[in-house]
Amino acid sequence: MVFRAPVTPQDVDGLCHRGRVLVEGGAVGDDLVCDVQALTCPDAVSLEALARLRLTVRRLGRRLVLLHAATELVELLDLVGMTELIRPAPDQPSCVAGSPNSGNRVAVSRKNVNSTIRPSDTSST
Repeated sequence: MVFRAPVTPQDVDGLCHRGRVLVEGGAVGDDLVCDVQALTCPDAVSLEALARLRLTVRRLGRRLVLLHAATELVELLDLVGMTELIRPAPDQPSCVAGSPNSGNRVAVSRKNVNSTIRPSDTSST
């Protein structure tokens, strides 16, 4: 299954119906694999579509798996705890290695961090 961008609110029911038809028709194995490469600027509607499709597929005893997820989509899915959906393509490095649930650490550049840590006051004044 391939997602096209942008996903509109009117598309959500149709995407879920299409996922149901693919699963019930036996066109997929254990996983319904979706290529989400076109979702380069994901928004709340994209996230709703993926969440509802995930629920539809799960109710049918299958899993939803996303391929070719853009960094922005990975970050949004990580924010809502849905990174388990992402599977890197064979030619793509894992993009969720540093997610909070992975147990891996990532380096963060100083420009991306709002620091609230204040230097300790060691002066004698």
